[in-house]
Amino acid sequence: MSHKDLNPVNRKNPKRVAIVISNPVVSTTTGWPVGFWWAELSHPYFRFTELGYQAEIFSPEGGACAADARSDPEDASQWQAEDVTGADDPFVPVSNARYLAGRMPGSKLSILDAGHFAWEQVPGQYAAIIADWVARAETQADAVAA
Repeated sequence: MSHKDLNPVNRKNPKRVAIVISNPVVSTTTGWPVGFWWAELSHPYFRFTELGYQAEIFSPEGGACAADARSDPEDASQWQAEDVTGADDPFVPVSNARYLAGRMPGSKLSILDAGHFAWEQVPGQYAAIIADWVARAETQADAVAA
């Protein structure tokens, strides 16, 4: 038996992949309902099916699942993710941050003139970005609660 292709795509022996998504719960931090993140389901699902895999979706508890509303860019909360990275990070390339930012609804990417420890190397810039993000999040949370 060759290890080159142990499971070729064919009707008798299809390649299969299981995608596990979370069941809906209420956040103990915010008190808001949370569920699976659309991008975490849709991107791997479409990529696997493009490659010929039979993709099945499961949840830890079974039963119905609900998407986290904040994963929808049209959601009223206008939720945003903030990704801060160093331009000269020797461990995590900037391309990783760009990849994630391009696939997360509502995300914003800030690339600082720093390495892996941007919060230590440019603390003022880093703190300003985080403070701005927190202020926007609080404003959005207040608007949703109103």
